[in-house]
Amino acid sequence: MEIEITHISNQFINGIFRPKEVNTWAQFTAIYANPNGSKRKHLWSQLEALAPNDNTPWILGGDLNVILDVDERRGGATTHTNGSRLFANFMHSTGLLDLGFHGPPFTWNRGNLQQRLDRCLGNTKWISTFPNSQVLHLDRIGSDHRPLLLRLTTDKQDHKNRPFRFIAAWQEHHEFKDFIKSIWKENGELNENISTFKTEVEKWNSDVFGHIGKRKKILLARLRGIDKALQRTHSEFLVELDKQLRTELDTVLDQEESLWRQKARKKWILEGDRNTAFYHDKKKSKQNQNLKTRSWQLEY
Repeated sequence: MEIEITHISNQFINGIFRPKEVNTWAQFTAIYANPNGSKRKHLWSQLEALAPNDNTPWILGGDLNVILDVDERRGGATTHTNGSRLFANFMHSTGLLDLGFHGPPFTWNRGNLQQRLDRCLGNTKWISTFPNSQVLHLDRIGSDHRPLLLRLTTDKQDHKNRPFRFIAAWQEHHEFKDFIKSIWKENGELNENISTFKTEVEKWNSDVFGHIGKRKKILLARLRGIDKALQRTHSEFLVELDKQLRTELDTVLDQEESLWRQKARKKWILEGDRNTAFYHDKKKSKQNQNLKTRSWQLEY
């Protein structure tokens, strides 16, 4: 897509963009509202001044650090549970609508307090131009906020059989060396050993190492279950289990990072910077460099 940044503030970034397959330019505003209410109140007048004409799609999203009504908050102190009047007035004056969401109802969690502080808003032109846009509340990983994923369309691709690939992440498993010793014949021919390895490592990968994506999904599913339970009632046991599972998830994410780094065939990584989506995009662009992109995504 084509993109141009037009305004930068300490609470938002504003710009315009145009997907390759769409002739219309749209305006976007990525927000990180100040947690301090006295500093945040100036944000709404600044954003109102940026409102485009009725013929321009406008999407705003991010951490707004406010709620609209009491249903968007659970737990914590019983005082100050009302929604933000200034925020509600801003939405009314600009004609912005909440795009809703798919996933858990609260995007921020600390102790027994949960709130929906993150959201996406769009004007009527946005909704008519991108009627299939969806907002997803993703899993919390390493943060007390859920990331928001704004999806406009669904990208469908055919899955083809792929040749055998040695997965570098296998070497990080504590049983891998013993596995190699058990199948590799020191006096055997190289081609025979390689053939045996290819056959046996598929079984080992399934039975011992496990599919990285599958392990990640299972861990995320368990964490979502804990999160739902904690929305109903606070439990120190579940909080401790959540910490343990997140430690295990960190290991899986490290392996996933190694996998995507290998697939990207690039060394554009800083140690400790986990960005699997970056490598995924690089690999996809290389595989599909002669194809037009059929969808786009914005992620905060």
